[in-house]
Amino acid sequence: MSEHQAEDRKQTSAGSASSTSSITLTRRHNRSTRTFIIHTLVRPFRYFILKPGKPWPADSPQLTPHKSCSKTCSVNERLVASIYIYDIEPRKSKTTTSKRSTNAAAAHTSSGIKRRIYYIAGGSWKKPPSIEHWQLAAKMASAVPHTAVSVISVPLAPRETAPTAFPKLLAMYEQVMIESKERGEYVIWAGDSSGANIVLGLIGEALRVGRPGPNGTGPRPLLAPSALFLICPSVDANRDNPDIAKLERLDPVLKADDSKKFAVAWSGDWSVNDERISPALEGRPGDHVVQLLHERGVKVHGVTAGYDILSPDGIKLRDRLEKEGVQGKWLHWDKQMHCFPLAWIYGLPESKKGLFWILDVLSEEE
Repeated sequence: MSEHQAEDRKQTSAGSASSTSSITLTRRHNRSTRTFIIHTLVRPFRYFILKPGKPWPADSPQLTPHKSCSKTCSVNERLVASIYIYDIEPRKSKTTTSKRSTNAAAAHTSSGIKRRIYYIAGGSWKKPPSIEHWQLAAKMASAVPHTAVSVISVPLAPRETAPTAFPKLLAMYEQVMIESKERGEYVIWAGDSSGANIVLGLIGEALRVGRPGPNGTGPRPLLAPSALFLICPSVDANRDNPDIAKLERLDPVLKADDSKKFAVAWSGDWSVNDERISPALEGRPGDHVVQLLHERGVKVHGVTAGYDILSPDGIKLRDRLEKEGVQGKWLHWDKQMHCFPLAWIYGLPESKKGLFWILDVLSEEE
């Protein structure tokens, strides 16, 4: 057991999941003075944090990974089904270090890579990965043994919306999953905030392909990942959970009205109740994403935060996963802001411990 896991065991509350539960829940409650000060300073400026910038062009944007990634990792760009992907691997692996490639076959094929994390960064469906996302990806690649992280450059709102982006993402998903199977990789799809929302919607869509129709026929099923990892996911675009209003004055980052507006912009011609936009609404008929994840044996790990307006619906998702029998490990940390593990680069103690928890869970997935 690592020192990070030992710390988790010590801080897990008596209210955590029982031995009969499919979800192992770790609860933490503390907030350091340093984190309290940061929360207080950030709150008045959250409008500027979320302020929309200049719209990105349609299609998957070609990105420039943050230079910090190259300190510990090699980065390779490839184009798969019109979607740019950035493969990040620790430098010690014997892979190409070229920065640009349009040949999907140029993806990393080092025999040392056993685990691949396909990562979709949050950003209110309209922003590309930030420095925090690039550094998290590089940290996962360098700290989790035998791991590559493939950052997906998702088409962004408002010039792309879910109805135009999902067919492209689904075509990319099918191809990269076949490639990972051929390489014998253990596959995890991960994301934070709106990125976690896209992951849930995309995996649900993928797992519906090939399900038997009324006559027992259907197209070939798509491959399923082994696990998902969701950091502070958006799971209900309506933002009408009554607990959201109670948390809004405490959330240092998000505002419910703005968050819903961004989700509606992403939904395009689809209803916000479409499962690809709100992938964990209750009361759905069969083939909903939670049922599909259970049927295919996909684990779902996650993180929620007590001072995050998205957490009430994230907790409802966690409860539905547990009720359906989906396996997973979840961390809930009271008094922490939305996507707090990403703030580890600023030295916040709870953010660093949240990161360590994520790294330990990923290390155990194989």
